[in-house]
Amino acid sequence: MYPACTSVYPTGDGFERFSEKGFCPEKPYRNFLDGICSRFLDSVFYIHTIQCVIVSLMYFNGNKGKYWKILFVASIAGFFGAVFENFTVAYVCREGDIHKKRYHIVTFLLAEIFWIIIEYSVPFLNLNKMKVFYNGKVNKSLEYILKVLFFLFACSRLFIGYERMMSGLLTTSKTKYGHMSAFGVMALADLICTVWIISYVKVNNKKSKNSDVQQYIKRSCYLILIFVDIVSIFLAIFNGFTELFNKQLASSYVLPFHVIKCSFILILSCDALLFKYNLQKNKLNKNFSNNDKNENDNSFNFISNCTTAALKSIAINNDTTKSIQVIDKALNININTDITDCKK
Repeated sequence: MYPACTSVYPTGDGFERFSEKGFCPEKPYRNFLDGICSRFLDSVFYIHTIQCVIVSLMYFNGNKGKYWKILFVASIAGFFGAVFENFTVAYVCREGDIHKKRYHIVTFLLAEIFWIIIEYSVPFLNLNKMKVFYNGKVNKSLEYILKVLFFLFACSRLFIGYERMMSGLLTTSKTKYGHMSAFGVMALADLICTVWIISYVKVNNKKSKNSDVQQYIKRSCYLILIFVDIVSIFLAIFNGFTELFNKQLASSYVLPFHVIKCSFILILSCDALLFKYNLQKNKLNKNFSNNDKNENDNSFNFISNCTTAALKSIAINNDTTKSIQVIDKALNININTDITDCKK
């Protein structure tokens, strides 16, 4: 939210944060605590906070493994990135800081370290998923490509942080082009992973019948991966186009995609939890199916033995009435009853 011009704020070098391009509100925060509480109105700060809480709760309640560790670390990184950025805004926009010149804001650069971790965790999560699907055998060239793209992504994000630090602003023309570059690289990395995973699903479906788990893997991969790709692509496009054509396109067009991107870790965590639930449900259904089959087999054997006993009674004792009673008992008796009961 850009501040309105008021007589409260000074202007000139070192006070850019109070200008129309700045990030301070129309009225300064009363104190640091007031600033922090007010920043919760910012959806990005709120999302990273609640995302960290929910993912941590999932992680510490039995969801272990490398995939969940990456999700947990990413959520923590996102929280600290949001803290560095929003706490800085809360501090430099308070009443006691109005007349202090701030030519450079170093914490904006430090926040980028955490943004790098959380944002590029998605391609590494997909890489880990592929290792599981391919039993640990993933093409080395793919890992190399993702590492090269990570270097390019990190450079783009550090460029954004440097520009923010030097200008004392969160958004400038250079930061928008930096975001276009960063999100474009991330979209490319996600797209490469998507192609590999979907190709696995197609090949695996040809080799085996579609079980509930296979159907879920297919549906999950297609929906989530393609969704992530689309959001990343639109983020890259709109960050560049809203700056190139700023008179025709409003900068607010970026916000919906940016907010969704901030929720990627929470979305992937919920998807992983649903996959685990579906897997356990499928396993439980198979156990019930096997138990029913065993019970039916026992029941059949029981009835068969009782019927044999009845036929023997006919052959030996020529007692048809007793034999009919034995057969009737066999058809109605509990399957757990001992077979010898039929011979009474």
